[in-house]
Amino acid sequence: MSSAPCSRQFTIQVTDQTLQFIDALALRQHTSRSEDVRQAIREYLDVQENVIGSRTRFGSRMARQLEEVQKQLSEQQLRADTMLLAAIILQQMRRGAEGSEVLAQIAQLTAHAGSEIRTTLVAAMNEMDSGPLSRS
Repeated sequence: MSSAPCSRQFTIQVTDQTLQFIDALALRQHTSRSEDVRQAIREYLDVQENVIGSRTRFGSRMARQLEEVQKQLSEQQLRADTMLLAAIILQQMRRGAEGSEVLAQIAQLTAHAGSEIRTTLVAAMNEMDSGPLSRS
């Protein structure tokens, strides 16, 4: 996630409990101690707007937060779409439709929806590129 390569190193002392927490977090997120500590420091510094005072850092923080919200919304949408699709398949099969027929119809709808999704995503990305955060 860091845009610049890390070239400096320093040592801090933490409690055993803090180190265990960092290790558990790294394990759960499939990251390293260093990545998680760097991220925590970045987030702390981003909050310190009086100290940093940089519009660029503020914009970067906002962009990261927007990306995270977008990711969460996409995951929720995927879960909802999956459940809806399963319900439709079940309903069609209970009405006597053949499974292969239902899947063929779903494939046709998916191809159509995919092109609409791509168009919407391209438009959204273009809006983000020309938005106020990109002009700082």
